[in-house]
Amino acid sequence: AEFLRADGRAWALSGGEDYRLLLTVAPAKLEALLALVRRELGRELHPVGRIVAEPGVRLVDGATRREITDLGYDHFRG
Repeated sequence: AEFLRADGRAWALSGGEDYRLLLTVAPAKLEALLALVRRELGRELHPVGRIVAEPGVRLVDGATRREITDLGYDHFRG
């Protein structure tokens, strides 16, 4: 992105070619799940966000919050 003078963050958020699984877990169960996956599969999970009551998707970077509207390819669009 830097070489092409493009927005690397935009590519990361909506560029596609993402081959990772996302899942949700209750906050009280997070540490147990991380330990289980590490022990049983030898892999690490990386928490990337949290589910909140308000609608939408936001990027929080320190004190900066911004709405993310371009969410990439929609596999379910008709």
